[in-house]
Amino acid sequence: MIRILNFLNLPLDYLKLTFSDVSAEKKARDQQLIPQFLLLFLITAFSHFFKVFTEYGFNRLLIAFSLLLPFYYSVKIKYRLPFLIAFFTGFLVYALGIVSAAFYILSALFLLAVIRSKKSFWMYLLLFAFITGLIVLRLEIVYAPKLIYAVPYIATAFMFRGIRVYYESKHGFLKSGFWMDLAFFFIPANLCFLLFGVVDPVKFSNSFVGFPAFKTGIKRISLGMGLVLLYRFILNVFPISFEEVINFSSLFHYAVLKYLIVINLAGILISGLGTLGLWGFELPPLFGNLLLATSFTEMWRKVNAYWREFMIRIFYYPLFLKLRKLSMFLRIFIAINAAFIISWILHDYQLFWISGEWHPKLTGLLYWLLFGNFVAVNVYQEFFIGKPPVRNFITRVLFAAGVFFTCAFLWLLWNSETISEFGYLIYSSFHSTQFSWSDLAYTLLGLLAVYVAVMFIADQLKVQQKKIEEILLLFVLPLFFAFLTLSSFSFFEKNFPALKNKLAVFDKIELSEDENFSRDEGYYEHVVAGSKSTDWPWEVHLKGNEKWGNSKGATRRTGDMILREFVPLSNTNMGYFWFHINSDGLRDKEYTLEKPPGTFRMAMLGGSNECGYGVEKENIFETIVENKLDSIYLPQQKNVEIINFAGLGNMLLQGEEITKQKVLRYKPDVIIYFAHPEEVKHIARNFSKLILNGTDLKYDSLKNIKTEARVSQKMSRQEMITRLMPYSERIINWGYNEIATDCRKNGIVPLWVYLPTPKDENPYPNFKHLSEIAAAHGFVIIDLSDAYKGSPFDQMRVSEEDFHPSVLGNKLIAKLLLQKILEKKKELGLN
Repeated sequence: MIRILNFLNLPLDYLKLTFSDVSAEKKARDQQLIPQFLLLFLITAFSHFFKVFTEYGFNRLLIAFSLLLPFYYSVKIKYRLPFLIAFFTGFLVYALGIVSAAFYILSALFLLAVIRSKKSFWMYLLLFAFITGLIVLRLEIVYAPKLIYAVPYIATAFMFRGIRVYYESKHGFLKSGFWMDLAFFFIPANLCFLLFGVVDPVKFSNSFVGFPAFKTGIKRISLGMGLVLLYRFILNVFPISFEEVINFSSLFHYAVLKYLIVINLAGILISGLGTLGLWGFELPPLFGNLLLATSFTEMWRKVNAYWREFMIRIFYYPLFLKLRKLSMFLRIFIAINAAFIISWILHDYQLFWISGEWHPKLTGLLYWLLFGNFVAVNVYQEFFIGKPPVRNFITRVLFAAGVFFTCAFLWLLWNSETISEFGYLIYSSFHSTQFSWSDLAYTLLGLLAVYVAVMFIADQLKVQQKKIEEILLLFVLPLFFAFLTLSSFSFFEKNFPALKNKLAVFDKIELSEDENFSRDEGYYEHVVAGSKSTDWPWEVHLKGNEKWGNSKGATRRTGDMILREFVPLSNTNMGYFWFHINSDGLRDKEYTLEKPPGTFRMAMLGGSNECGYGVEKENIFETIVENKLDSIYLPQQKNVEIINFAGLGNMLLQGEEITKQKVLRYKPDVIIYFAHPEEVKHIARNFSKLILNGTDLKYDSLKNIKTEARVSQKMSRQEMITRLMPYSERIINWGYNEIATDCRKNGIVPLWVYLPTPKDENPYPNFKHLSEIAAAHGFVIIDLSDAYKGSPFDQMRVSEEDFHPSVLGNKLIAKLLLQKILEKKKELGLN
């Protein structure tokens, strides 16, 4: 009984706070309480109003910190860890709900008991059974949503930290009590950042210093948010997609932007570490200045110090010691390569628990092997041959630039879906018609010039580094946060619209379709993004009994070039609008196949914008225009119908197939095809999806394009799209010709309408080129480029995240489309 009480108790000396330390903590708290908490309030407001980490719920966590931490530091030291655990439990209930939170807590207590118990066969059996149960839940073999919600959080808290606690306690290095063990697994940052996983339990239990750590925590959260802003700035000011890679400079640009996600990753992990400082735990730094590393070992030390220590302690050292009979050279290379291969496996293991997917890629294995061998070479050089000559300025610049250059392309390899995709990207850049050796030379010289400048500035500031960091993190960044918070209010936008527009570079990154696709291909792009940004924090994506592409049951796969269609007579609640589908699978009212006497009928082809995604049926511009035209021609005893054949994700190839399968049966007088500014890019994506699905392309022209582009289903979509891009215009010509030919054969007028989306800042560039192609095939042309002119985009689209036209956007489209149709009524036959 006494042993149990001692285990649960928290004496002051155990917390590394002597009585003199307590008075020192009180003095520091009294002197810094108000200014430090003011900084915390400012950071909380900034996170909330400027949407930094709001997709993870971090702003809500900071609000709770702001309210409870003053009470936390007013209680006696020995009660603080129970206070922290009580806070974690309460916030866990708020984030996941009572059932999921209870499952998390019971699982945590069970795992903690197993890890800390005497090792036996039954202990291992219980642990194996429990982990198997979690895997069954995460794979949704057993569909229990309330339990599944908690699984990623249980796994990320215990998957690596549990291994570390088991190892340290087994070897007698860890001697902590019940409350400290719970605190170690109940780190608040885990409720927001699932990547925040590896912490040394020995250092953690010795790191409690009380309020003096609060200042460090504030600095780290400021730094983390500052890094996120820097990443946003870089991606918003220097965007590039893989389709734009045409020479070496654009290839390097693309690789660098991929690699710089480490800035965003560092921001997330450092902010998470900062939250521990707020509660009195002052742990060592996570990241160094990795962009100035002059060797791969230095890079490995600075990327994520906690992960490196975990791999070295648990895997590298035990294997290195077991290989003592081998030469030092072999021991180093075998142990390091084994550790890096395990690191590759564990990264995918982590991805499985977070996202529910585990798809190990050969590019990942190759990345870790190459990086591991570079580190092994550096280790052997540094410890057994002598450090590389990087003492003088020039050699440091060359080594730092070389390490950065190599790491950028290694990262690009890791984030490529296949090795052939990576190889093709490199090959196509060097064999492009726009490649030149002068471009390559200027790019490399530019990289060296940047490193000369950065290294020179770093050297000059080195003497005053600590003072500069203090000023930057406690004054400059908070003032900048305050200014950006102020800019988020409507009065600022009203009075300073030009400045507000410039500050948008620090706002969240609005990724285009191709950038979203590219991001999903990568490891950290996938993991850091977490769930979709439109989701409520702490949601876990569940498949349930729905298959991909069902749109909550509103659509189904067709198995042909249409890909998917609406389910006839279905009524689906999409959350903020309904999909009511008629008997022929159209989002429209019922129409007879036979055209009634005195009826002028138009058929409309298009995608999600045209089918009215995000608004109710009566608010779609097609419905509005149909009603207006019907009322205009009513005195002439003429009925006007516009039948909406648009569907989710439909583009030119789907429109052409729908024309043959459905539209011609209704004998329309006009077929309207809607084109968009990014038609050329999107057609390559759409075609790649057909190939990926193994769809029968039916037409010789499309089959020939597939053969000439040398694309196949086994390729990644990214490589397919890159290969298909040069054929986009040819596909468009083919599609326009097919629709126009169908129209001519059936006495139908083909109408081509150019409609931008409420995100196209400049909707005009592609109109002239695309309209000339359409006109050459006999289409009547209507331009709706000015549909949103003079109106702010945030009012034209459904939401900040959903770029489909809003109710107001649909009204403006309808107004201009009606005007243009009436202007072209003779050409359309609408007399």
